[in-house]
Amino acid sequence: MRRFCLAAERQTPFEVCITSNVQSGVVPAFKAHPLPRMLRGGINALICTDDPSISQITLSHEYHVAASHLKIQPQVIHERSLAAARASFINEGEKAALLARLR
Repeated sequence: MRRFCLAAERQTPFEVCITSNVQSGVVPAFKAHPLPRMLRGGINALICTDDPSISQITLSHEYHVAASHLKIQPQVIHERSLAAARASFINEGEKAALLARLR
């Protein structure tokens, strides 16, 4: 996991779009997706959607894929949703309200 050290140390957020990665051929199959390895390496990976109108998926779908195909535990998915809220570009008041709703 050495190659992840600086990104993990700085907690740089990475938007990860699982289904889009498979649809576009960046990753050959769900089981080959690097998200679990990224999380084990301490990367601040956020489970996101690409353009839902093109990919025909929702964020709920991505959470389902993460759980069923990548075997990511529900509590980790929840932690990733909180991390996404913390990394968002909204003002601090909205961010606090969003985090409170997600908790």
